[in-house]
Amino acid sequence: MRRYGMVGLLGCLLWLSAPPLSRGQDEPVLVDEIVARINSDIITLSALRRAQAELRQELEQQGLKGEALERAYQEASKTLLQQLIDTQLLVQRANELGITVEAQINEFLLNWGRQQGIPPAEVEKRLAEAGLDPDQVRQTLRLRFLREAVLAREVYSRIFQNIFDRDIEQYYQQHREEFTEPESVRLSEI
Repeated sequence: MRRYGMVGLLGCLLWLSAPPLSRGQDEPVLVDEIVARINSDIITLSALRRAQAELRQELEQQGLKGEALERAYQEASKTLLQQLIDTQLLVQRANELGITVEAQINEFLLNWGRQQGIPPAEVEKRLAEAGLDPDQVRQTLRLRFLREAVLAREVYSRIFQNIFDRDIEQYYQQHREEFTEPESVRLSEI
């Protein structure tokens, strides 16, 4: 009897000391992977995959199907990571410039709700019902508006200013006589 007790105890000890068949709690689990580092920010594999899914969905909404869809998707996917990096750089620049777009996001969502006949208090609820994460929608809008704001302030304004200055100078040179008056003297008595 004592012998069976010893065998049982030994069996229990072996069972407890054996490595688990499934992943242990001490074993690291890959949550996400970094695919790009932009200054102090990162782009993760899950963000890249989310962007790929959004790209495919946009192409499907354009009516592409089958092989045409796959061709367009493969072509657009080649530059997707670079676009994410560019967007992140623009967001960083927006933060440096102190640009905020929360009011634009709220206004956009309210206008969308009005167009859909949705009361303002129910906009986020309706987004969730449609299968969209309201926080993700806000983040997508935030990135879009920040990108547009930085491009408008840092790039487009300089391009247009250079064009306008050049055009103004050219117009002045071509119509100089319209901006000059002949010399004349007028005397008057006070």
